[in-house]
Amino acid sequence: MKIERIETGIAKKWEFIYYNDYMNNDRYKYPLREGKSYSIVYTYDKAERYVDSKNRHLIRIKNITSYAKYKRIAPRLRREVYLNVYYPSFTFDQKIAGRYFAKYLLEPQSRVFEISDVSFGIDTDFYTKTGLSWMLSGDKESVLNHNQGSIYHANKVIPGLKQFLDPLEFYRAEQEELTPQEITKKRLEKLLHNTHSYSTRQEAINISNALGLSGAHQMSDGTWMPGSSHQAYTNAMQQNTVTTPAGDIPTRNITGRSGY
Repeated sequence: MKIERIETGIAKKWEFIYYNDYMNNDRYKYPLREGKSYSIVYTYDKAERYVDSKNRHLIRIKNITSYAKYKRIAPRLRREVYLNVYYPSFTFDQKIAGRYFAKYLLEPQSRVFEISDVSFGIDTDFYTKTGLSWMLSGDKESVLNHNQGSIYHANKVIPGLKQFLDPLEFYRAEQEELTPQEITKKRLEKLLHNTHSYSTRQEAINISNALGLSGAHQMSDGTWMPGSSHQAYTNAMQQNTVTTPAGDIPTRNITGRSGY
């Protein structure tokens, strides 16, 4: 017998009789004396047992507990299961996922909270639960409409759920599809986005070739920059685009205004 909890009390007149005397002595009712202490032992299998201060088994014949009354109504009563709050996470490639929510029935003012799919599958007596389909990525308007529809139906099961959820929660805008050439160009833009000042001539020449220039020139502080002269470099940076091996790149994308 695994004990869940023990409660104590003081006996009232003819509230308890002794089990052994009643069962073994021709149903003789020998009472626990008024004013004596007793204990109620609750076990994890939902049994309720009464004992006196010497652990002698008692039968309660008056003032039946609410627990005992409920157990008679629900003979297959289980130990109450408490559900925990769950914080979902999703993989980048997930477009639609299941989400699950619960509300505790015995506290009318209790908040709606998210639970895991495992908790959703647990058979419970004291929670209202619902699941819904949640869209994570795609066209923003489609995601909004899908999730609003899911919230609408789930709110019929758990009123107030719609105040708890943002239909664009976890929304990820889909990245634009880029061709291999466009990907190369983007990478080159990031590579070229710097001050174009290097400690060695070879580094400057490498960037010079990428910028569509030739050679390198040395500045008064000893650093090297792309282009055969500073004027050639300045002229290139003043153009709208720079011609590179990957194609034309807007000059603003490789200067301080590009945001890289």
